Amino acid sequence: MTLGACASYDLTALPMRDAELYPRSRTERNISVAAQAFSDPSRVRAYFGTNLLAYNVLPIEVTVSNHGDQPIRVEPSEILLMHGEEVVDPLPVGIVAQLPIRDRWFVSSAARRQLREFYDALSFKEATVASGSTYHGVMFFGVPEPRSPIEKALHVWQPFSMPELYLTVAVEDENGAPLRFGPFGLLGTS
Repeated sequence: MTLGACASYDLTALPMRDAELYPRSRTERNISVAAQAFSDPSRVRAYFGTNLLAYNVLPIEVTVSNHGDQPIRVEPSEILLMHGEEVVDPLPVGIVAQLPIRDRWFVSSAARRQLREFYDALSFKEATVASGSTYHGVMFFGVPEPRSPIEKALHVWQPFSMPELYLTVAVEDENGAPLRFGPFGLLGTS
């Protein structure tokens, strides 16, 4: 997808795959959930139009595959990122959609609107996942800054190499009961 006008963004659409194909996935009662953090700057730039990692924003794709007989519900509020014992709140998509604009000296209003629509379309939203279907979307998290001088030095060389980032996802099964998946270790954790 290319966004036109004076600023051009060549963005690659995220592929749709069954959740169980991802290395960080869990399956329970015919429901599979996967979490994938985007920590490679070139991949982040390709999918999101800029290196969001440079702004301490970590995109995480969540994929839910329903292989059961009944529909299930997913909601962004049921996705929890933990940094150690601390909850990391997701960032509003509208704020994240403004970050690619910072890399350009001029962006037309049409390109700004297209960027907002692009980010809105790929964001994880409340949805019903039909039997035999897969749903995926991205949530954006502001990752805390390193605190100690050693963490700061390592952060320069290895952004987002924080081993204690974990994601938990809950979905509602066909009876409305929560079914929890995770914690998924992200960024080098299991």
